[in-house]
Amino acid sequence: MRRTYSQIDMDERRRIARWRAAGLSVTVIAEKLGRHRSTIFRELKRNAFEDPQMPDLSGYYCVTANEMARERRAKLRKCGFHKVRDKDFSNSRTPMECTLTVRHRNCRTIAGL
Repeated sequence: MRRTYSQIDMDERRRIARWRAAGLSVTVIAEKLGRHRSTIFRELKRNAFEDPQMPDLSGYYCVTANEMARERRAKLRKCGFHKVRDKDFSNSRTPMECTLTVRHRNCRTIAGL
């Protein structure tokens, strides 16, 4: 059975920010969005804004979160990891050779995904 996957979009990020500000728990937010609670925890952890100079401003903001997620995806695309992985496996390389190729190009390792 294949899993379906969809990235969190701006509309969902707006809802998460609004509901967190209203004091709803992550479990309730996940149920309302129809996602697993670990997805919401991960979203809040990865895309939370932190300002050491002014800690009162730290928190989850939907626009900032969306920009952080976009930059992270763009970095992976720029790195070309998905192209390296597909190409190297089709050439019958060993996983270690693929890992070394990816590291050489300053990308994530296969084990790190």
